[in-house]
Amino acid sequence: MRERGRLLLRVEYNRGGTAPLEFVKVWASAERAYWSLVCEYWPAALWSRPAGSTFANDYSSACLTRVFAAMAEHPERFPNRSSGGS
Repeated sequence: MRERGRLLLRVEYNRGGTAPLEFVKVWASAERAYWSLVCEYWPAALWSRPAGSTFANDYSSACLTRVFAAMAEHPERFPNRSSGGS
């Protein structure tokens, strides 16, 4: 990520219907009530966007890129509990 002072981070995600995750978004805030998108990860492509991770607003992170790659490579490690996963 780009160098900044103290940041608050917020992780937003939604479980998919039969998939473990529909999406993951990471947001950062350097000032109260203003959130900036850091990155988003979509395991499956839709007509409006490809699958994978993208970074926004000049952010980047090799670590988050590796985490999202591991999630894509091993989705069975992130079971959707509502579909009977353990």
